[in-house]
Amino acid sequence: MAPLEVRLTEARERLDLITRLMSLTGTNHETAAAPTSDQEEERKSRSPRSGAKSAIEDHVASLLEAEGAPLHITDIRNTLIERGVPLPGRGDEANIIVRLRRATDRFVRTGRGTYGSVSWGLEEVSPTRTRRRSKNRKGGSK
Repeated sequence: MAPLEVRLTEARERLDLITRLMSLTGTNHETAAAPTSDQEEERKSRSPRSGAKSAIEDHVASLLEAEGAPLHITDIRNTLIERGVPLPGRGDEANIIVRLRRATDRFVRTGRGTYGSVSWGLEEVSPTRTRRRSKNRKGGSK
């Protein structure tokens, strides 16, 4: 059921983007019927610009509060999918991490891929950058 919900959310996002693009270019503007207020409200509720940022943050915050301990991003994503929460972007973990990293007043990185609530007073663990070693290539310099 969860993969179907993700696909449905992605399809709704694509439809919203196409609708916005058509309204910007004027395509079918004259022939398209004006949306009813119910349709407009439904479109706004699905729109990424209608507070989706705070919505995903609110859902993650309630999830962390219910758990009472930091959670790994995989667990956060899986629980959000189970609850039917629309995920930002492609719906992968990186998109959620970006939202959590931007909300420094609400979330803290407690370890690699693990996030908790700032209100718990946990120490932030900064990401470590590792340098990739270049592979020795045949015929290359020593």
